[in-house]
Amino acid sequence: MAAILLCVLCASAPAPELEARLGEAIPAAVKAFVFIDGGSGVIVSPDGLVLTCDHVVKPRDDWEVFATDGTRYTGRVLGRHVAGDLALLRLENARGLPYLPVAEPGACRAGETVFAIGNPFLLGMRNPRLLPATPSFVPSVSCGMISGVRRFSPVHLDAIEVDAALNPGNSGGPIVNLRGEIVGIGSRIASRFGLSASTGAGYGAGAGLIRRLLPALAAAEGKEVVRGTVRGLRLERGESGVIVAAPGAGDEPPPFARGDRIVSVGGTAVHSPEQCLNVLGAHRAGERVVCWIVRDGRDALVSVTLGAMSEETAYLGVRAALRLDGLYVLDASGPAKEAGIEAGDLIVALDGVLVESLEELAAVLHTYRPEDTVTIDAMRGENARTFTVKLGTRPKGQERDGRQFL
Repeated sequence: MAAILLCVLCASAPAPELEARLGEAIPAAVKAFVFIDGGSGVIVSPDGLVLTCDHVVKPRDDWEVFATDGTRYTGRVLGRHVAGDLALLRLENARGLPYLPVAEPGACRAGETVFAIGNPFLLGMRNPRLLPATPSFVPSVSCGMISGVRRFSPVHLDAIEVDAALNPGNSGGPIVNLRGEIVGIGSRIASRFGLSASTGAGYGAGAGLIRRLLPALAAAEGKEVVRGTVRGLRLERGESGVIVAAPGAGDEPPPFARGDRIVSVGGTAVHSPEQCLNVLGAHRAGERVVCWIVRDGRDALVSVTLGAMSEETAYLGVRAALRLDGLYVLDASGPAKEAGIEAGDLIVALDGVLVESLEELAAVLHTYRPEDTVTIDAMRGENARTFTVKLGTRPKGQERDGRQFL
């Protein structure tokens, strides 16, 4: 294997023990890294299964993939999960490859040291077809820690947040712990003021989501793995936890009743409406999931078969920010504007479900489809207002981002 130059970027010099552990973990992890066009990927099995981001391989199904030793492979997409921004490729004629295992979700914790491997700004790969005299395959490694787990964003169902530098070109690359396990797949950064570079908050699909989806992605035969949901399920945040505001509907009667408190979904404890919807969405449509609920003061286990959630999320048309007095509308367009919502309004509830953050508003919207009609309760100054909004579809080119229009 050709010599590999590692660029380790840490906010401060690590302690000698940490430096030694990084020195052991990084070279082994780099061997499992691959370059996919301008993005990144990681080998997760010796026979050539490669995890990356869906947006890295979205344009087509067959890709030229380079390992860090310069070996060229043809990679074919086996499956995609759009909501989780994950894709799985199979490298042709691959065997006995170095690979990284996926960490147990419970082993990932905030404050844990991790490093991210990628191809930021295309600096790590000089394509031999373009520069035949000086080919090189040198990924960059940035060091940091896990800032949070089980994060929600409109892009990810079950995300990990890290402060290790992620930049354009890191997408699809692994985020790795000191045990050499994948804790996430780098996907996006939180940015402000139009910046397209690391600001210290990077996100990616977490180990829990990856583990749930890997078998389905491997068996998808090139198709999309559709996330599951309970159609029409409405949740609200109560003093005791996640409360069912509306039980939903589907091909079979849902097992929930108004007022139920949902404790866990598929063995994962849930503490907020958006997290509950995330965990449901991390399972495939058609899966049967067992939920622990409390009904009339008594514990019960109920089973629900998930329906398919449309990846075309309903569009309200508001750009909002969380302020001390509530969810403040910065701008209104499309459906919201047509319904009479204006900048300066404070959004209180959607179809009777209280929304106290951008995440909660996005989570509730994920349960609707375009053309559905909803009511928005809001405050305009000291006056309570109710708006009836016919949801639309997101305009092309507009980001699916909680800081932009929902």
